[in-house]
Order: sequence, then structure tokens, then C-alpha cells
Amino acid sequence: MIGASAVAGGLRLAVTATVPMPRALAALLFILALLPAASGWAAEVLILQAATLEPYAQARAGVEAGLAEAARAQAGVSVEPFQVETILVSDQESPVAAREAVAGRRPALVVAIGSSALALVKDFSTTPIVYLLVPFPSSILNSAANATGVLLDVPLADQLAAAGRALPAVKRVGLVCNPTRSAALLADARDAAKRLGLELRAQLAAEPGDTPHLVDQLAGTVDLFWMLPDPFITTSESVEYLLSASLRYRIPVLTFSAKFLQTGAALAVLAEPAAMGEQAARLAARILAGASPASLPAEPPAKPRLRINPTVWQRLELLAPDQEKSP
Repeated sequence: MIGASAVAGGLRLAVTATVPMPRALAALLFILALLPAASGWAAEVLILQAATLEPYAQARAGVEAGLAEAARAQAGVSVEPFQVETILVSDQESPVAAREAVAGRRPALVVAIGSSALALVKDFSTTPIVYLLVPFPSSILNSAANATGVLLDVPLADQLAAAGRALPAVKRVGLVCNPTRSAALLADARDAAKRLGLELRAQLAAEPGDTPHLVDQLAGTVDLFWMLPDPFITTSESVEYLLSASLRYRIPVLTFSAKFLQTGAALAVLAEPAAMGEQAARLAARILAGASPASLPAEPPAKPRLRINPTVWQRLELLAPDQEKSP
């Protein structure tokens, strides 16, 4: 009996034969020839995890599980997954040390979990990058052709539709945004409200300090405050005022952020980190199989969930919805 093994595109294959060595090698080559899609896969995928926070850890576990599943599906035979290594950015002595650790490994692909992880590799122009749990990737990457990923924000139409199901009495929705920085967001919000038959009342802020009095103007004219992912508006002062106004005027806040949900918003439609990790792994698998990152647009989260803040919900005397339904 003669054994032979080989690594094809990062997939370790084992062949055992009872024939002479030349025929065993021929059989191995034949098996490899049946795997053209896997030939572009390389031996190492490097996961850069920004910190030890639980959402990052859940996302990493999703990436690892997704890559293992992708390896099995890609090969169609019993395989050992390609090599996956994780570097915890927060454990490195400095950003320079972290960058050197990445550069020294020369990975075939980097999965960046979190903004600080993506910032470390933003200048790695020849290494494919898949990112997730990054609030504003365009502010880090600009127009990098070697990167794609899973967006953190749930599409506005999905957010508003889920809020409408949770709060069927809502007919008028109010928001504050900066018309210059968030013109596209505002257009999407208007379109989503129109399709759902809701009235959208938008107050336009020229400065972050405008938010308090604009929120006060909306009070009494809307049934729901909608917090958009506008970095110009979501300053700590503006958010604090909006959340306190929510309780004072008894108007719930729909947010895009788990952080703001915990600190006083009534409800949010959020992506699940583990599911985002699996989604990122599928993008990585396509790149490792030969697809160009530039041909794969960044994707919205595939499986968002409605979440509420029970304390705020109780204080506003709202009836609790079914939180487990996908929007």
C-alpha cells in the first residue's frame, strides 16, 4: 500500500493506493484536476481581530466556521481546511508592530474585524481584504479595489419596516440629519418611508449643536424618532439629548447601533456578528477561488434581527413585539 498527500490551493488531500507509485501519483493528479475552482485558494487566511469584545469574538467564530464549510463545499471531498491564523490587534505593542506582524506572514487574504483592524491593512494594495464590523469603511478605505466586506448597517428600508411591524401605530417618523454629509441617507430614508406609506419629517442640521432644538421641534409632530448613521449628528451630546427627549416626550427612538440601544433607544434592527462572520467567509471563499474583490460589492447584513430595550419599552408603556422575527 502506498500513501501520498498534497496541498491543492490550501486544501490538504490524502490518497492511499495499493498500486505502484506512478499510478498513485497519476490518481492524485487526476483528483487535483477535478478541482479547478480550488486552485486559486492559498494556504493562509489571516484574521485580524480588533479587540477581545464579544461581538468581535462571535464574528471571528463565524468566519472560521464559514471558511471550514466553504472549504468542504469547494472541494466536494473530505479535506482539512486551509490554514487560518488570528492576530489580536489589541495585544500588539503598537500599530507598527501589528502591521509588521501582518506583513511578515504574507497572507493570501486578510479578514479584518473592526475599524482598527481594517486601518492596519488599508495600504496593503495587493492583498485581498474582507472586512466586517466596521461602521464607516469608506472613511478608512476610500476607493480600495482590493477590498470588500459585510456592511454594518442594515438597509434603511429594512429598519423602518421592522419598526413598523413592532409599532403599528407609528404613522409619522422624524429624523435629524446633515443634508450635505448624509444626502444619500436622507434620500434612502424618504424612499423607504414613501414605500411603507409613512410620513417622514426631516429636520436639517447645519451644525451638531443644532440637534437639540430640532428634536424639540419634531416632538409632538411625530410618533417615532429615527436615528440615522450620520457621523455628523451622532455625537455624544446629540445622542444624549435625543435619548433624554425620547423619555421626556414619550417618543421611541429607532437606532442602528447596539451601543445606542443599550444607552436608551427603544429598538434597533441589528446584524448578528456570527452571521456576519459566516457571510464574510463566503466572500473570502469566492476571492480565494479566483474572484476579484472589485467584482464583489460590499453586502448588507443577510440576517438582521429586531432588538428592543425592555427598560425603555416599559417606561414608554409600549407593548413588547416578537423580537425573534427577521425583518
